[in-house]
Amino acid sequence: MALAIPRVGLVPWTRSARPLQLLILTGILAAGCSDTAGPTAAGLVGTYALVSLAQPPAPTLTPPQATGTLVLAKSRYDLTIDLQGQSSLTDAGTYSIAGNTWSQASDDGQTRSTGTYTLSGRTLTLHLTTQGIESTTVWQQQ
Repeated sequence: MALAIPRVGLVPWTRSARPLQLLILTGILAAGCSDTAGPTAAGLVGTYALVSLAQPPAPTLTPPQATGTLVLAKSRYDLTIDLQGQSSLTDAGTYSIAGNTWSQASDDGQTRSTGTYTLSGRTLTLHLTTQGIESTTVWQQQ
């Protein structure tokens, strides 16, 4: 099943549903990252709203083109991403943090993602790699 991402600017963004979902999920899940001076996984528990999603060289997607919710528990996540004109993408699994790195494993047993993050106030910026694909997502804690 092909998932057509909305055309933004001059660059069409089309991917199969699974790789895109994995990439988005990786970015979202990195929200639980911390460093020794930063938050712990328990301190990240809460609900986050998607601010932006980028997968260069494609243009950055922002609401209303892309919206999403990430719910973090102490070691689990639940994610929903909506791309304008497309079906919702959902995922759930476990995550862990060490230093400023993030590791995530989807419940499907096939998808693993790693990356780094920055936390500024209630805004998380995540730089992640899933199956060789890099992405950056920005989330705002609700």
